[in-house]
Amino acid sequence: MDATGHFLVDLTGGVVAAAIGGYLARLARLTPVIGYLVAGVVIGPFTPGITADVGSLSGLGELGLILLVFSLGLGFAPSELRRVGIGPLAANVAAMIAIGLFFVALGMALDVRAVLAAWPAVLALGAILIAVRLGVWTATLRLLRFGWPVAAGLAVALLPLGEFNMVLANAARTTGRLDSGEFAGLVGATFLSIVVASAAAPLVRRPLDAQTVGDAPPAKSTA
Repeated sequence: MDATGHFLVDLTGGVVAAAIGGYLARLARLTPVIGYLVAGVVIGPFTPGITADVGSLSGLGELGLILLVFSLGLGFAPSELRRVGIGPLAANVAAMIAIGLFFVALGMALDVRAVLAAWPAVLALGAILIAVRLGVWTATLRLLRFGWPVAAGLAVALLPLGEFNMVLANAARTTGRLDSGEFAGLVGATFLSIVVASAAAPLVRRPLDAQTVGDAPPAKSTA
C-alpha cells in the first residue's frame, strides 16, 4: 500500500475511533475529549492491536485547532452557521472532526506505562489542577460580584474544562520542552482531573443549588 493509502486508512481509523470514543463519553456524561483520548490510547503504539500513524492525525488535528480558534475569534455560533448556508456548516463540522483527531493523536502519543509508573505524582498533580481551577473560577466569579453559593456552583460546573492543558502539553512536547515521561504525567493528571471533576460536579452542585434557591427572595404577591 502506498503512502496515500496508509494515510486514508489512518484517517478512517482515527475518525471512527473518535466517533466511538466521543459517543461512549457522552453516554457516561463526560466531556467527549475523554473519549477521544481513550480512543487514541487504544489505537496507539503503546497498546496491542490496531496502530495508526500519529504523525498524520496530529497534523490534521492541529489544523482543526487553528480553525476552531479562527471561528471563535470571528464569533461564529452554530445557529448562525445554519443560517448562512451549507458551506460554512460543512466547514465547521470538518473542523470539529479535525479537533477530535487532534485529541485522538494526543492519546496515541500518551505512554500509559509512564503514567502508571508515576501514579503518585499523577494523582497529586491531578488534585492540584482541580484545586487551582476551582480557586481561579471561584475568585473570578466573585470579582464579577456573584454571590458565594452561585460562584461556587458555577466554579464546580466549570471544573471539567481542562482540555487546554493538554493543548499546551502537546505544544511543549513537540518543541522539546517536555520529554515523553513529563508529557505522560501532565496529560494523565489532566485526564484524571477532568474525569473526577465531571463525576463529582453533579454531586457537589445539588446542595449548592438548593442553598441558592433557599436564599432567593420570595416572589411578590400579585393579589
